[in-house]
Amino acid sequence: MGERYRGRIRCWEPWNECDYGGFFNGGPEAMLPLARIAYEELKRIDPQSIVLSPNVTRAGLGWLDAYLAAGGGAWCDALSFHRYPSGVPERDVPEYAAFLDLAHAHGLGDKPIWNTEGVIEHRAAEGDAEAGAAARAWLVQWAQGITVFCWYCWDIHWKQGTALGASQTGTELSPAGQALAELVRWTDGATVEHRVVRNGLWCLSLRRNGEPFWIVWSEGQPCVWPLPQGIGHAAAHDLLGHPIVCGTDGLPVGPLPVRVSATVGTGN
Repeated sequence: MGERYRGRIRCWEPWNECDYGGFFNGGPEAMLPLARIAYEELKRIDPQSIVLSPNVTRAGLGWLDAYLAAGGGAWCDALSFHRYPSGVPERDVPEYAAFLDLAHAHGLGDKPIWNTEGVIEHRAAEGDAEAGAAARAWLVQWAQGITVFCWYCWDIHWKQGTALGASQTGTELSPAGQALAELVRWTDGATVEHRVVRNGLWCLSLRRNGEPFWIVWSEGQPCVWPLPQGIGHAAAHDLLGHPIVCGTDGLPVGPLPVRVSATVGTGN
């Protein structure tokens, strides 16, 4: 398979949800030689291939701990897991932190972390707030250091969940899909410099091409984000393109993330 798709497939995940007996029941040590062979062969065929670890579900931290203890971290370029975000994605932070802590405990803190399957199965809001939750599912993981999140998937519509397409067969985006398309435009090529979370108010400080900007939102009730000291002028709009007017006490924000760009002045 590696030979057949050389140059066409660059990222490989050797096994799906191996902590679940329906997919694999051999245990962590039995997986180790399979992962090693997959890694060695795929790298031999194409050294630029990215080979993920056999992934686990949210219930599989114990399985992954045993696998990494057996040396599994040597046979992957990135660690993979599956976590379906909740309708309020900020509530998932402890689980993401536990996964990252496990990687660090095994000396693998330098390896990228990928969430290769997830979707909001049970939305907690409608309208703009639902679109905001879909975008925040990406932003919250990115802020935690998870570099890839794969939405599962375009052609499945969960009855109580959030869909990116307006239909299962067409190409029209739902409001959530439109919000995510705009989020890509906001963040492509940017890096997160730091995050601040206070009383449900999130602020990510980012930089792209040397220029700073911020993405802010509230996970709960609407509130006001005070502009950082030194900003002389701020332009802001939300993920659906609505301009946000800054008041004298700061910028009003809610569950739909807002992008803020600024001309940095001397401040007071």
